[in-house]
Amino acid sequence: MSTAVRVTLIVIFAVLALIFFGAGFLYLHDQARHLPSILGRVQHAHYHRTKREVGSFIVGGIFLVAALLVAFLPRRPTPAPVVEPDGVASRGV
Repeated sequence: MSTAVRVTLIVIFAVLALIFFGAGFLYLHDQARHLPSILGRVQHAHYHRTKREVGSFIVGGIFLVAALLVAFLPRRPTPAPVVEPDGVASRGV
């Protein structure tokens, strides 16, 4: 995997983790009637959406772990070229 692909994956996973952690914090902090409409507002509700809160934190954690794995796992080593007796290099496969 090239460096550009790795950096792109890290950024995408980190942004998704932040979005889900932010949504989880909103579910934790606000009651269901005060949530933004995109998160599922319930009129006249005096409770928190606990299942969605926990789910958001879990999915955010999964994306964070994925970003860390892509960032810190070593790349597979490329095989060294094998030089044949006649001077032709091959991949040694």
